[in-house]
Amino acid sequence: MSTPESYVITLAALSLPLLAGNPPEEAVEFRGAHYQLITETTDWRSAKERCEKMGGRLVCVHNKKVQEFVARMAGGKRVWIGLTDQVTEGVWTWVDGTPLKFSAWGDQQPDSAHDDEDFVNLRPDGTWNDAILTGPSEQLRVLGFICEWPASAEKAAKEKKKK
Repeated sequence: MSTPESYVITLAALSLPLLAGNPPEEAVEFRGAHYQLITETTDWRSAKERCEKMGGRLVCVHNKKVQEFVARMAGGKRVWIGLTDQVTEGVWTWVDGTPLKFSAWGDQQPDSAHDDEDFVNLRPDGTWNDAILTGPSEQLRVLGFICEWPASAEKAAKEKKKK
């Protein structure tokens, strides 16, 4: 029989955050989940860790409605989202462990123009760009990131019944 410690090791090996926190009061609710734009220049990994410390995760954009909402929230800023192909080049995975199905890549993206373009940011025009850990370049600096606190399964089911 497995001990709780073995579960922790297994979860840590998957690098999936345990979402236990409530969203901050400043977070905006959309379709049962909560989102917050953090306007802070940082690399993708630090942005991911910051969201997790707040009890959330970097935003996972699974459909067009969330894409449109996140693009409006970003307000024309270049921001990190929770998509990466760091584990296997060309296999894009969200930080929640799900594979990429919906996408909003910009023209000629993803291009891996530089080695290790494994992290995705939302461009000012709302499309996606793959970039290195620290961002595309000094002129194209990533100016923030969006954290997400997903709706609980119970709350999501209630929301679905209302529609």
